[in-house]
Amino acid sequence: MLASGGRYGLVRLWDPERGEELRTLTHPPLLDALAWGHLGDRPVLASGGRGGAVRLWDPERGEELATLPDPDCVELAWGQLGDRPVLASGGGDTVRLWDPMRGEELCTLTHPLLLHALAWGQLGDRPVLASGGAGMVRLWDPERGEELRTLNHPGGDVLALAWGHLGDRAVLASGGGDTVRLWDPERGEELRTLTHPSAGWALIQSWLVIALAWGQLADRPVLASGGRGGPVRLWDPERGEELATLLDLGDEASALAWGQLHDRPVLASGGGDTVRLWDPMIEHPAESPGHDFAAGVVPVVVEVASYIGTAGLAGIIGARADAALTAILNWLHRRPHNRRKRQAGWLFRAGWLFSKVHNRWQHRAKQANDPLSEREAIDAAKAAALTQGYALADLADVRARQEADGSWRVTLTAAGDPLRAVVPPGDPSHAKILIISS
Repeated sequence: MLASGGRYGLVRLWDPERGEELRTLTHPPLLDALAWGHLGDRPVLASGGRGGAVRLWDPERGEELATLPDPDCVELAWGQLGDRPVLASGGGDTVRLWDPMRGEELCTLTHPLLLHALAWGQLGDRPVLASGGAGMVRLWDPERGEELRTLNHPGGDVLALAWGHLGDRAVLASGGGDTVRLWDPERGEELRTLTHPSAGWALIQSWLVIALAWGQLADRPVLASGGRGGPVRLWDPERGEELATLLDLGDEASALAWGQLHDRPVLASGGGDTVRLWDPMIEHPAESPGHDFAAGVVPVVVEVASYIGTAGLAGIIGARADAALTAILNWLHRRPHNRRKRQAGWLFRAGWLFSKVHNRWQHRAKQANDPLSEREAIDAAKAAALTQGYALADLADVRARQEADGSWRVTLTAAGDPLRAVVPPGDPSHAKILIISS
């Protein structure tokens, strides 16, 4: 079972194999954190949010089991003290430890300044709780309520924490800014730093790491990182090398979780209004209900608002750039100057085409969800292809078919490559166009 949460108090439980929603839980007024745990032999889901409380749920029945009074909760993490489960909730400058069986608060830890992340780990035979905030990580002995040490993480707030192992050694990963740091928590030493490539252009919002998750591919540990302004990345934490990039082109990857489907590892990423499941071995979504993705098919979502009003590489008018544009600008930045100038022109042509489609649609549309005309859909698909690095002269064999919901399926070839585009109905300036290449 997979749980996902929205800011305004809705928790959705999913069957990840079928891509079906099982049930919805309501956590008023705001939802900031979710965490799976166990009470005895039954799974329990904890939800928390500012202005409310921490709630414990029976996910099988959709019933609330208990309420724990923490009005500042933005983070949750399950752990063990001896043979009993313990839930940590954190927010503001406070971490609370709870006995979820009795609904009792065990102790309170003070984390100076704002707290953004919590994670339980183990050093030898003793449990350790890590909390992250303004430029530092604090390690706690949760049994005694004492701080063990502080790890300095310069470059911004620590927004994500995750424990893993390299061999028989415990390792803690902390993420903040454009950096992931790996620590030996026993010695308090930094082992290495993983840096996400920045856009290199002032107009692009820089990468901000807000999610980390340790997993296992075959017999080697893998660390996944995600955030705002770029794709999900998989790392070899032993060598400090990037293994793969998963093009999650939603608003952000604000949450990551590893699981299993049919005995194969699967990575879930969540952000905006979308949860994506990935087969990390082949670098494309493992399940995506409603779209016929097959092995070897690479889906890309082009956010039109990112390109409308493009006047030059000095600035973009409108919405922030999506990850596809960020990747292309990174690529252009590494090209020879004469090629860079020509290829950058394709982005401007894409913005011009998108604007043209928007103006035509706006002139005749009577309702917000009116579909595009065939000509508008074709031009929008061509503009989306330009954002992927193709030239207008490369595009040929264009055909379009309208679906019952008003969307258009456009097929074309781009420099000999077959492409399919799904262009939704409604205002094209707010559209997210799906491009599928195989």
